Amino acid sequence: MIIAQRTVTLTEAGRARPIGIDFHAPQGVKGGWRCAFSVHWPDAPHTGHALGADSVQALFLAMQMVGTLLYASPHHAAGRLTWSDFGGYGFPLRASARDLAIGGDRDM
Repeated sequence: MIIAQRTVTLTEAGRARPIGIDFHAPQGVKGGWRCAFSVHWPDAPHTGHALGADSVQALFLAMQMVGTLLYASPHHAAGRLTWSDFGGYGFPLRASARDLAIGGDRDM
């Protein structure tokens, strides 16, 4: 079950394309919790999951993974990815990726 969604915009050749991001409800698994997510890139959708000690940690780690995926993408590197007027993407980042942050993400 999808519990949260966000749409970022990819602009290529003057055309804006919505890129959906979905977070699924964390589910209990042996020894912890698992939170699945999807980033619906136009060329190759990406699915993954994060594992946590509880449902909150699993969701938080999934959000960090998505933030890192966005910043590591060639779309970000080319300056073609945006979300709102925030100036970033609104996801927490792992410490190892914080130097990539732009706009409001630098304050998170």
